Amino acid sequence: MKDEFLKDLIENGFDFLERAIQQFKTEPKYSVINFCAAIELLLKARLMHEHWSLVIATKNHPNIQDFKSGNFKSINFNDLIPRITSVSGEKISPEIASCFKELANHRNKMIHFFHEAHGGKGKEKLLEEIAVEQCSGWFFLRRLLENWSDIFGNYDERIQSINSSMKGHEIYLDTIFEQIKPEIEKDKAKGTIFVACKRCKRNASEEFKKTNNIFEYKCRVCLFLDELIKFSCLEESCNGEIKIEPGDPDVKVICSSCDSVMERQDIANLLETNASRYEDSVQTNCATCCSLGTVVENDGGYFICTECFYFTKNDIGYCEWCNENQIGGGDLEHSRWSGCEFCDGQVGHMKDD
Repeated sequence: MKDEFLKDLIENGFDFLERAIQQFKTEPKYSVINFCAAIELLLKARLMHEHWSLVIATKNHPNIQDFKSGNFKSINFNDLIPRITSVSGEKISPEIASCFKELANHRNKMIHFFHEAHGGKGKEKLLEEIAVEQCSGWFFLRRLLENWSDIFGNYDERIQSINSSMKGHEIYLDTIFEQIKPEIEKDKAKGTIFVACKRCKRNASEEFKKTNNIFEYKCRVCLFLDELIKFSCLEESCNGEIKIEPGDPDVKVICSSCDSVMERQDIANLLETNASRYEDSVQTNCATCCSLGTVVENDGGYFICTECFYFTKNDIGYCEWCNENQIGGGDLEHSRWSGCEFCDGQVGHMKDD
C-alpha cells in the first residue's frame, strides 16, 4: 500500500512542478501557486516514505481507512520541514525553510485575497522578486530531491528535464550563481579551479584533473558537463596552451598564442605515456572516427584517439578475429564471429569463401 500511495503522491507533485515551470514567464501567478503545491506534495512524500501517518494532521490516532479514502486533513505546509527533521534527524537549513515559507506566503495571498504584484505600482519589480524566490526554491528543492535519491532516484530524468527548462530563464541562472558564489569563493581559496561555463557563461564550471592532459568540467549553476584535452604548445619559444574538445576528426590543432599547427604524430608522442605497450605489436584503433592505429594510452588508463580526440577509460575492447584493440565500438564479446568496426569476423570470412 505504501509504495502505491507514495508513487501517486510523487507523480502528483511532479505534475504540479512541470506545470509551474511551463507558466514561469507567461502566467507567474499560477506558476507560484502550482510551484508551492509541488513543494508541499514532494515534502509530504518525504514524510510518507517514513510512514503514511506522518502526513496526517490530527491530535487523535490516525485512521488507515480515512487515509486510504483521502478523507483526512493533511499536515500544514509550515509544519512539513520541522516534522521531517524530528522524525528523520535530518537537518534542513533555515535558508531552505525560509525560502519555501516566503513562496507559500505569496501563494496564500494569491489564493485567499490578492497579491500586490498583480496590480498597482511596482508590479514588475514585485514579479521579478517572486521569480527570483521561485528560482531559489527550485535550486533548494532540486538539491533535496537529489539528496533523497532513495525516494526520488527513479525520477532523475524528470528532475533533469525540469532543470533544463529552468536553464532557459536568465534570471534563474543569475539567482543560482548568486546563491553559490560564497561556496565557489571558499573553494577557490582552497585551490579549486573554476572557468566560464560554455553553456551558461557563468564562472562556475569546476575543473577536475583526470590526467596531466585530460580535464573534465561540471558547472555548478546549470550542471553542464564538458571535457577538454590540454597540453603545452610544442614550439620551444612558446608558452601557449592547446585546448581540444574531443570528438571532431577534422579539427586543426593550432596554438592560439603562436598560431603553430601541431602535427598529429607529435601530439601522439606527447600524449602517449605507455610506449612499452607497443612491444606486443597490437595496435589500437578508434571506431568513433574509423581511424587505424591512432589511439595512444595516457596516464591513469585513459585511451585517446589522436585523430578525433575521443577518449575513454572503459570503452576499449579486443577483437578476437583481427587481433586488434578498439575504442568507441562497444562490446566485442562475440567479435570472433561478427568482427569489429574494422573487420567482418568469421562470418565475413565464410562469405568470402
